[in-house]
Amino acid sequence: MVQVMPASQAAQQLASYIPLVVTLISGGLAGAIVTLFFTRRRQRIDCTLKVIDTYFDLYHEIGDCRQLLEAVPFPDTPANRNRVRKLGDWFSIVARMSREKIIVRKLLLDKFGFRSQIELFRTLVSGSDLFHPFLDGPWLQLRDFH
Repeated sequence: MVQVMPASQAAQQLASYIPLVVTLISGGLAGAIVTLFFTRRRQRIDCTLKVIDTYFDLYHEIGDCRQLLEAVPFPDTPANRNRVRKLGDWFSIVARMSREKIIVRKLLLDKFGFRSQIELFRTLVSGSDLFHPFLDGPWLQLRDFH
């Protein structure tokens, strides 16, 4: 036969479980928040290292594009235009990633000299003496990188 517990006793027993449930929930939430924070930070560092790796892969290409842009007159061929546009697009993607805090901006800009490369590229592309009208991409607005 089933015994029925008085309502007051059932309420007291239920109330005794509430602190345990609250502790379990809050501990789980705290752990999830800490895990989320460190996972996000690790992902940002991983992404930054991939950008740095690509930067070193493109290092000679950056130098070649700089020579193209410094040449007067600009050796205007479709291949040269595409090389400069490709590099500008890459700088633009990195600038967007920096603005959206996908990468660790300080590490990339300050530790690896990326800021000076971006500044030089922007100066060469948009400088009054060296402006090339075919370079009409949105990456002319690389001010986002500051």
